[in-house]
Amino acid sequence: MQPWMIGTPFAVVGIVLVWIAVHIFTNDSAMKSWPTTDGVIVSSAIETAITQTKDQAGHLRPWETRVPKVRYSYTVNAKQLEGTRITREPSVGNHGEADQWIKRYPVGKAVKVYYDPNDPTSSVLEFKTSVGGVLFGAIGAFFLLLGVALFVVLKYFVKLSS
Repeated sequence: MQPWMIGTPFAVVGIVLVWIAVHIFTNDSAMKSWPTTDGVIVSSAIETAITQTKDQAGHLRPWETRVPKVRYSYTVNAKQLEGTRITREPSVGNHGEADQWIKRYPVGKAVKVYYDPNDPTSSVLEFKTSVGGVLFGAIGAFFLLLGVALFVVLKYFVKLSS
C-alpha cells in the first residue's frame, strides 16, 4: 500500500473540518459589523429540562439542563421586531451559568441589539467566539497534521525497506 493512501484520508478530513471552522469564524466576524439599535427585555426566565443519562456504571440518572430564555423587542426601519438569541449559539449550562445570564438581562432592561442588515429579524445581544468553530478547527488541524505525518513517516519507511 502506498503511503499517500493512508495519510490522504486523514488530511482530507482535516482540510474539510478546518474549512468549516474558517466559515464559522467568518460568520462570527461578519456579525461584529452588524448595526445596532436600542431594545428592551420583554421576558427573562430559565427553562429546565430533565433527561435520563447513563452514568459510568450504566445506571440511568436524571440530568438537569438549564437554558436561559430571554425575549427582547427592538425597532428597525420603523418596524417592531422581537428576538430571542442572546448569542449566536444557544446558552445551555448549569444552575450558576443560567442564573448569570438571567441576572444580566432582567425584564425591562434597556439593551443594545445587534441585527443583520440583510435580515433584521436575525439578532443577538452579545458576541462570543463560536465554540463549534474552535472545536472544528482544533480537530481539523489534528487530522490534517496526522495525515501529513503518516504520509511522511510511511514514505520514509517505504524508502528504508526498498
